[in-house]
Amino acid sequence: MTPLEPEVKVATQWVFYALHTRDGTCESGCGISQAHVAEIVFGVEIVEWDLCSSCLSRTGFLEYFNALPSATPRETEEVKILLGLSNEAFERQNRAAPSIS
Repeated sequence: MTPLEPEVKVATQWVFYALHTRDGTCESGCGISQAHVAEIVFGVEIVEWDLCSSCLSRTGFLEYFNALPSATPRETEEVKILLGLSNEAFERQNRAAPSIS
C-alpha cells in the first residue's frame, strides 16, 4: 500500500473498499500514523475513516478486507477517481504545489 496507489477490493457488485496509507493520526486517539479506508456504495455514497493498522485489526476489518476479491483495473481506477486519488489528480496537485528550494 502506498499513498498513491490504494488497494481496492470488491465486497458486492455495488460496494467497494479502498485502503491506503497517508500522514495523520488515528481517529481512535492512539496517535499512530493512519490507514485511510473508504467504503464506496453505488459509486455515490462514500464513507471514510482513518485508523491505524492496529485499530483496524482490532475491528476485524483487515481480516474481512483481505478476504475480499481484488477489483478489476477499471474498477480500481474508477474508485481512485471518486476518491481524488487518480494519477491525474496527483499530477494536478503536484503542478499546483509550489516548489521547495
